[in-house]
Amino acid sequence: MGETAGMSRFHPALRSIAARSAGTVLWCVIIGAGAWGVRRVLGPIIPPLEGDSWWAAPVLVLSVIVVFKVVKEVVVRFSRVYTMDARLLTATHGVFRRTRVEVPLAHVRQAVLDRTFAERCFGLGTICVTTAGSQTIDLAWVAVNRPEARLAAIQEATTMGRPPVVIGLAGGIGSGKSAVARVLAGMNYLVIDSDADAKAVLDRPEVLGQLAQWWGRAVVTADGRADRKAIADIVFAKPEERARLESLVHPLVKAGREALVAQASAQGRPGVVLDAPLLFEAGTDASCDFVLFVEAPTEARAKRVAATRGWDAGELARREKSQIPLEEKRRRSDTIVVNDGPPEALEAKVREALARLHTQPTRRGKLSNP
Repeated sequence: MGETAGMSRFHPALRSIAARSAGTVLWCVIIGAGAWGVRRVLGPIIPPLEGDSWWAAPVLVLSVIVVFKVVKEVVVRFSRVYTMDARLLTATHGVFRRTRVEVPLAHVRQAVLDRTFAERCFGLGTICVTTAGSQTIDLAWVAVNRPEARLAAIQEATTMGRPPVVIGLAGGIGSGKSAVARVLAGMNYLVIDSDADAKAVLDRPEVLGQLAQWWGRAVVTADGRADRKAIADIVFAKPEERARLESLVHPLVKAGREALVAQASAQGRPGVVLDAPLLFEAGTDASCDFVLFVEAPTEARAKRVAATRGWDAGELARREKSQIPLEEKRRRSDTIVVNDGPPEALEAKVREALARLHTQPTRRGKLSNP
């Protein structure tokens, strides 16, 4: 493989000639052996020809076919040129009419290794590349040597130095945002639970001291932790107190979130998921590339919060009244997942939503690359 100025330039492997000719050779051997067998069986019946010349014609035809196939694969092998540099993947092919396909690394959506039986036997493989928004293979490196290493090089190049896609989750209370987050976690996305992070921030000594100064020692429990029920009663009753709490907590949560996004980037994860109850209210959607809205019927949400949080319908309505209306959240989101079926059906819906998201530019003008 030639290496010049940071570029990899190579042809299909020499063994590809044998691998791609093997099927034709095998069939010709089978046909020739069959003809020989038929002659052996029918020999006593069919009178022998002078010089037994019946055998020469089939052998000649089969030999011509084999030679033609091998010569064709030799020509094809040397006509195909593949390159990869810091910006592009290319595939050039054709003898009389040359075709060159270019795919910017920044546009690569997926690279996979496909191996026929013959390629597996000869230690080769074909790498197929698709781009964002495409439903077909955009570029293929056919029958290349060391296919696993070449695939790894493409995957590394398409993620190196690129921040992961940040997906925010929005939806009504009890809609199943955490269930969607678990599905994405199973797909190697890093899930950031902003609610848990905010609760952890509340227990910091410096934050507890400020809360006690504002609202008295009643908001601190005997074991030195934040009394979340007492705090909730205050902030849900007085919007100005809620704004004061958010001005204290949100910057600390944001700093921790940014550190986790950097961690996800270093780990090569495809994306980060922000499971934030107040995504729009806190302005966290501005840090997202996409927002996914989780839709669920009101009755289903009420049952979930009753079972998991002990809230009745009145408490659910009271909590949601302090938030941006669901219709507005839905309008400001990029796509919707309807969580109205059994848990096992949710993964397919999430994957469909991701496919829709990754065909469009992100909110911050980046190209999505799952």
